[in-house]
Amino acid sequence: MKYLKLVTLFFAIFLLGISNHSLGQNLEELKQRLSKETDREKIETYLDISELGISQDTVLFYLGEAMEVSEKIGFDSIYNIQFAVCVSYYVRGDFERAKTEIRKGFDSYMFTDYPNASLGQINMLLGVFCEYTNDIDSSKYYYDMAMQSLINDTSTKAKETLSAVYTNYGNLHLKYGEFHKAIPIYLNSVKNSKELDDFLNESVALSNVGACYLEMKEYEKALGYYIEALQVAKKAKRAVTIGGVLSNLGEIYMLLEEYEKAIGNFIKAENVLKEV
Repeated sequence: MKYLKLVTLFFAIFLLGISNHSLGQNLEELKQRLSKETDREKIETYLDISELGISQDTVLFYLGEAMEVSEKIGFDSIYNIQFAVCVSYYVRGDFERAKTEIRKGFDSYMFTDYPNASLGQINMLLGVFCEYTNDIDSSKYYYDMAMQSLINDTSTKAKETLSAVYTNYGNLHLKYGEFHKAIPIYLNSVKNSKELDDFLNESVALSNVGACYLEMKEYEKALGYYIEALQVAKKAKRAVTIGGVLSNLGEIYMLLEEYEKAIGNFIKAENVLKEV
C-alpha cells in the first residue's frame, strides 16, 4: 500500500517557522554569534543550531543549553525548545522518548502565540507516536483530542494544524484498511487546505484518497484523485511529494493496463526524485 505521510513534512514546515536566522550559516558561525548575545537571544540561536544538518547528539546538547538558559531567566515560552527536542528523538527513531518530550509541552503550550494550535500539535504528535508504537487505541484518542482543541479556532495556525491532524488520522485508518473511515477524514483535510492555499497538505490528502480507492479496486476513482493530487503538488513545489504522486500514477496506470502512461510516470517520478 502506497500512501504519503505528512508528519515528517509537518516537522520540516514547523521548524522553518521557528526561525530563519540560521539560513546559510554553519555551527561555528552560530557559536560565534552566541558569544555576543543576551540570554534571550541565545535561546533563538540554540534553536537555529538544532535546525542544522548536524548529529542529533549535538542537537540535543544545544537544546539542553537552551533549556538551562530558559530556566535561568524564567522564560515561559519554552514550547519551541520542547518541540525541537521531540523532533530530535523522532529523527533517531526513539518514539517513546519523543512522546515523553512532547508531553512536556502540556505545561507550556499556553504561553505560545497560538495556544490551541500548539495543544493540537502536541496531541497530534502523540497520536502519530502511539501509531508508530502500535498503541492504536491511544493514537485515535489523541487525534480526537487534537481535533477538539482545533475545530472551533479560526486562526490560520489552528486551521493548518487541523489539516495535518485530519491527514494523519486518515493515514491511520488507511493503514488498517478502514478505507470508508479514511476517505471523509481526508476530504475534510482537502477542504480545510483549499481554504488556506496549503497545497502541500492538500496534495498529500488527495493522493491518499486515491490510495484508498486503489485498495478498494476502484481504479478510475483512484486515477482521478491522483491526477488532481499531482496538479496541486506542483503548486506546492516539493519534489518528494511530486515524485510520490507520479509513482502512484504509474502504479494505477499499470493496473488499468495503460502501460505506456505507467512507464512515463515512473520515469518522471525517478527524474524528480533524483533532485531530492
